[in-house]
Amino acid sequence: METTDNPETLPERPYAENATHANLEKIQIQMSAFGMKNLEKLQIDRHFYEELAGAREAAYEHGIDGAQWMLDHYAINLADFQAVVIKWMTEQNTHYSSADIRHFAAYHQQKKTEYAHRFADGKNGSRPNNIDG
Repeated sequence: METTDNPETLPERPYAENATHANLEKIQIQMSAFGMKNLEKLQIDRHFYEELAGAREAAYEHGIDGAQWMLDHYAINLADFQAVVIKWMTEQNTHYSSADIRHFAAYHQQKKTEYAHRFADGKNGSRPNNIDG
């Protein structure tokens, strides 16, 4: 992040500074083994990431807190998920491939639609807790 007083970057500064705020640095979030396994899979499996991103969007569109839904079903908190969002966006921008972008956009939409149907049917988007499948 730029640290000069450039008017274009001033609005962003508080968000960058919060990441190093003394009180925030003391926070230690405990994660279950289930959450760690899901987070690890999220970081290495782009399809799993797109599925959860689509599910989260579908949840919000159905009046469900998508971040809380992800925490309840996968034990992944919003901060950890957002870090993975940045990872995959950086990866996509670094290794640009229109075919990959189209593939993952279509997969994302497919999963979003699947979860939208589950939420509409009152199933709360639940699926078996088998993350290996």
